[in-house]
Amino acid sequence: MEIYLPPRGIRTDPKEIVALEHHGPAGSLAVFAAGESWLEALATDLSSAEHDHLMHQFSALANRVLVADHLDTGDPESHQAAVRKAAATIRIAIAARFASDGRSSGVVVREVPLVELFREGFARVEELQQDSYRLLQDGWPATDARALDLVDPPLRQRLAGLVDRAPLYYQVQQGDDKELFREFRTLDEVMETRTALDLIRRIGSIFVQRLGLDIARLLEESTEFPYGNPRFSTLMMTMMAWHATRREIRLEPLSADVLADFLRTVASRRTADAEAPDRALTALVRCLVETTELDPGDGAALQGFGQACLPTLRAECGQLDPGAPPGQRSVSCLLIL
Repeated sequence: MEIYLPPRGIRTDPKEIVALEHHGPAGSLAVFAAGESWLEALATDLSSAEHDHLMHQFSALANRVLVADHLDTGDPESHQAAVRKAAATIRIAIAARFASDGRSSGVVVREVPLVELFREGFARVEELQQDSYRLLQDGWPATDARALDLVDPPLRQRLAGLVDRAPLYYQVQQGDDKELFREFRTLDEVMETRTALDLIRRIGSIFVQRLGLDIARLLEESTEFPYGNPRFSTLMMTMMAWHATRREIRLEPLSADVLADFLRTVASRRTADAEAPDRALTALVRCLVETTELDPGDGAALQGFGQACLPTLRAECGQLDPGAPPGQRSVSCLLIL
């Protein structure tokens, strides 16, 4: 379990590399089966002694992952899983170091033991998990046991992966790919999940703490909502409709006259131009920034979240007739009386 301790700032002792010249290359694991380009590239970047030293380090590390994660030591696939996790976690650390100071993988592995790089990579993932715990315990979700029901996918799944026993990355399903929750493999996945976690924190805080959303009341009043309980995206588009038609900041369901005006002036392509939803969103965010004193980060998060909601609004409302406003069963992106 020592491999999961925080980074210690350990550096490589050059004497270890010299000592290994008499032991021959390490071959206990099929390390290249992991398909890690950074690992394969080092075969040409390092001297023979340095490369042998690296392979010994990697073999030892992968075996420690195998044991620490309670994998089946007699199962070849478990060995490959340990290899993949060790290589991917080191890759996260190397990418972070490259982003920080531009040093190549060859330079980094000469200076830092692989077990230390593993700790660095895992620390970035573990930090996400700790941030998710703090959000659930001290942030807006703590106001109601059902608060997370308001979070849209895939944001909610991103959070769910972090609060498991081991933090996992949520991979949006594409085609026949059924692997949804898995180990983090890249720094981009870490950053993507951090952005999602920050968005959950900011959007929920705006609705619940700044706008006074009563979660319990909302969920009780929406039991008959045909698409399940409303999510933040539904509230966002409903609030935009109120502001675009009445210049009011409200989260209540739309009456028939407000809905008709919103379709006519913003949402329906039959009567409104294609850029009307974008203008309405920008006007709403500007109003919220001014009236609720949102900081720039909150305003940017709200604008980005709203942009992610607009495609559904266009798909569901673009061809509707403003003279015949739809009911709840026709539209999922708006709360309608």
